[in-house]
Amino acid sequence: MKLLSLLDVLPSEHIIKKNLTSPEQNIHQICLLSSASEAFTEDIIYISPVSVFQEVNRTDAPSAFILINMNPDEPYDEIQLPNNYIIYDGPQTAGTLFTMLLSRLRETNRITEAELAISRALFECTSVEELLDVAASLLGNPVLMQDFTTRLLAHSTIESIPAEDEILNSVFHIGYVTADLFPKYDYANVLEQIKNTPHTFLLKSEKKSDRLIRRLNVNRRYFGWFVTVAYNHPFQEGDMEIMNFLCGALSLFLEKENIVPNMTRKEILLQELIHGGVYSDESFKNRAGAFSWKLHNHYFIVIISASDHFEESHTIMAYKNHLSLSFPDAVIFEENQNLVLFFDVRDLSPHLKSLASFLEKYKLTAAYSCEFKQITDFAYLFQQTLSVLSLGTMLNPNHRLLSYRDYAIYSALQKIAADGNIKYLCMPELITVCRYDKTYGTSFSLSKRLALELASVKLAAQKLNIHRNTMEYRLKKFNEISGIKVYNAAVVEQLLISYKILDLFPSLLDEV
Repeated sequence: MKLLSLLDVLPSEHIIKKNLTSPEQNIHQICLLSSASEAFTEDIIYISPVSVFQEVNRTDAPSAFILINMNPDEPYDEIQLPNNYIIYDGPQTAGTLFTMLLSRLRETNRITEAELAISRALFECTSVEELLDVAASLLGNPVLMQDFTTRLLAHSTIESIPAEDEILNSVFHIGYVTADLFPKYDYANVLEQIKNTPHTFLLKSEKKSDRLIRRLNVNRRYFGWFVTVAYNHPFQEGDMEIMNFLCGALSLFLEKENIVPNMTRKEILLQELIHGGVYSDESFKNRAGAFSWKLHNHYFIVIISASDHFEESHTIMAYKNHLSLSFPDAVIFEENQNLVLFFDVRDLSPHLKSLASFLEKYKLTAAYSCEFKQITDFAYLFQQTLSVLSLGTMLNPNHRLLSYRDYAIYSALQKIAADGNIKYLCMPELITVCRYDKTYGTSFSLSKRLALELASVKLAAQKLNIHRNTMEYRLKKFNEISGIKVYNAAVVEQLLISYKILDLFPSLLDEV
């Protein structure tokens, strides 16, 4: 270690005079000066009270000397000083200074040895796990590496972990930090701190093992992070510096291996379709086949709304991790703060049952598309499913799982409204009855709607929990107020569409 770097441990305000002839000389040994001292080479620092130095009288020695307990009343020019010295008037004794400097020297030597070991391992190891094993042996504690989603990518060899540490148990037994632990341990803020802190920092916890955490960048992008856990013993001086050096080695290794866990190649291909990538069905399948992705032409899209629940992308990824276990064959990715699931299956219904349970558990909403067989229709169906998600959330906020088939007409009406004045497609007769209901508190329009949708007066009465005669009366009043006398297929179809128009644009009832 360089002399000048080693002396940084001394408080500068207590150094009253110094003359370092070789500040860049390497120091390998620190000694307390005594009459028995014999070796006075350039790589040694001697610590001594001034009185002891005067007794030994080695002013010609090339070693560096730290002289303490100087008598402030004695002028410096009357004392014979060595060529390489610091005069120190701090409160520390010679023994205390010896301990301080020796600790710093050992720490630096440990860091240097660790850097050499990691550098060698970088060229000799064939996997990230091997590199982490080397680092763990140097740190004396386990090392884990995760991507920015909290998914475990690799870890050093670990025989067991503390049973009371829920975070570590989740990572090792499931492979990532589960969503329910995010609010419990304020995990979203921890991940944000990792993302925004470029150097190793200590995360202390009264309940959990302490952690040293380091952000990891690969190809100039935020890749994830790695952590060493104070499991075998408390952290030592120099652990942070070793972690910082390990970061560089890991970055080089990951770049060399071209490892990019943020998105799989399947996810990238599907996102290219969303963002205007030009493919034919054949060319897309050829690209997919290049990495053994065989498509079977039974496609469905599911989009889970994230806008009201996911404040951070890390939280979105926690749900992605959860879903990837439930649906291992699905391609799952984030798009504009929504989670997109792509299925290639003949029958989606079993998956919808599992998905419904997931949505109910986390109070989320999702929409799913109809089946399509041309992968080049992916972008169109994606937008349509996204539209259904928005419409369903507005029209039926308590529904968790929304079908494209149930909202396709609404989506079409929304497009028509964007191109022209939708009020001219809505039957004025229906508007008249709806305004009457609004004024007098009746429900003639609702009764008529249910009778048309269910194609049964009896079933409509049962759904409204009223007598059939009451239902017949309401339908008669609807006819009187609306003036409609004939209900052929065209009238029924137009009425049902008009009801949907009013669902979307209730303000039409207020227009003059």
